[in-house]
Amino acid sequence: MKQQSGALDRAVALVLYFAYRDSARNLAVLGAVAVGLCIAAVTSVISLYTFDASRLYPASIVWGHSLLRLSMAALLFYVQRHGGNHHRR
Repeated sequence: MKQQSGALDRAVALVLYFAYRDSARNLAVLGAVAVGLCIAAVTSVISLYTFDASRLYPASIVWGHSLLRLSMAALLFYVQRHGGNHHRR
C-alpha cells in the first residue's frame, strides 16, 4: 500500500508541475487541488478531536501538517489568480 501511495503522490506532483508551467490553460487543475488541500486540512483536524486520535498522534504534528496543507493551497490559489496574467513569447 505504501508503494501505491508513493506513486500517487508522484503522479499528483507531476500534474501540478505541468499545470504550473502553463497555468493559464490549467486553472481548473490548480483550483481543484487547492480546494482538495483545504478539505484535507480541515478533515484531519476534525478527525483528531472526533476520534480522539491525540493518543496515537501528537496534536502539534497534525496541526502543523494542516497548516502546511493550507499554505500550499494558498500558494496554488495565488498561482491560479496571478499565473494566468503572464504572456508567453
